[in-house]
Amino acid sequence: MIHFARENLDSFLTESYELMIENNNEINLFGSVLQPDFDSYYNLEKNDSLICFTARSDERIIGYAIFMIYNHMHHLSIKVAHQDMIYVAPKYRVSGIKFIRYTEKALKEIGVNVILQAAPKISRLGGVLTRLGYIEMETIYTRKL
Repeated sequence: MIHFARENLDSFLTESYELMIENNNEINLFGSVLQPDFDSYYNLEKNDSLICFTARSDERIIGYAIFMIYNHMHHLSIKVAHQDMIYVAPKYRVSGIKFIRYTEKALKEIGVNVILQAAPKISRLGGVLTRLGYIEMETIYTRKL
């Protein structure tokens, strides 16, 4: 059975680093090795500016979502949850929509009123988000220098 939870960053990182590498290898937007800035993540969490969710099967992490939480710079009445990472292992993606819905409910409970989700062009996540009612608002262009 799959269950979802909000977790502290430390327990998430301890258990999920291999899954993060799997995610990086699948998408690999920058063509580089995974090298997280753990200090920045911990500082954000310490300042209540980061929230972490996990999906587990038999106590093993099979998915995760990390959001940065902040007030929108142009609209102070908007509390934003900006997705930094979201991933569900391929074998468990049938549970992906339930996981996203779980994160939405939990984020709403802490006062978030806008969620920004990023979906790499090479993934199917964009189609899933569209079916869930998200709208494409911007396109981000990347150039490696």
